[in-house]
Amino acid sequence: MTLRRAVGLAALFSGTALLLNLIVRVALPVGLIGTAGVLGGVLLVRLFRSDPEARQLEWNVAKAGLLTGLVATFAYDVARWGLSLLDPSPFQPFETLKVFGALLLGDAASVSARLIAGAILHLVNGTCFGMAYAALVGRQGRRSVSSAAVPGISWGLFLETFQLTLYPDWLRIIAIREFIVISALSHVVFGATIGLLSRRLLRRWVYDPYLID
Repeated sequence: MTLRRAVGLAALFSGTALLLNLIVRVALPVGLIGTAGVLGGVLLVRLFRSDPEARQLEWNVAKAGLLTGLVATFAYDVARWGLSLLDPSPFQPFETLKVFGALLLGDAASVSARLIAGAILHLVNGTCFGMAYAALVGRQGRRSVSSAAVPGISWGLFLETFQLTLYPDWLRIIAIREFIVISALSHVVFGATIGLLSRRLLRRWVYDPYLID
């Protein structure tokens, strides 16, 4: 496994932990610790076996991905909030944050504590998805705007597929049509931001002869 793939897979630790919780009911804190330990261990092995130049290169890739993921998560949340205002249904786009918080802290925790914990997990997820994209897919989209937008949006819709498959039954969502529309469009915004911003940052911070015009 290359160092870059190890970086990309390590960035998926929180998403993997959430899937383990939803599919096989592994407690989320246990899943987060376990996936971080396993995937982080793989990354550390690859780091120790790599030369300093390669480590610096992948740090730049990770840095671009983390910043991209942070901005894209903000854009995603703004899109969800804006779209929910346009829809008269009772759908609450941020209700999942309380659910995430309960998975981390338990149902006995206060609403504010669950909301904060859920928001942190949501931010970690989105930011790490940006880093995973930059490491695993980003190189394919750095030559042109169109080559960045298409894989970026595809990445967003790939994540949306998992959400649509698992969330409605798990969260007992009643306003299912509104959920699908708002979620899908928000993931398009997320993916487009990921693709376009990662292209800009990777071209600025990561030297690659492939990018020379």
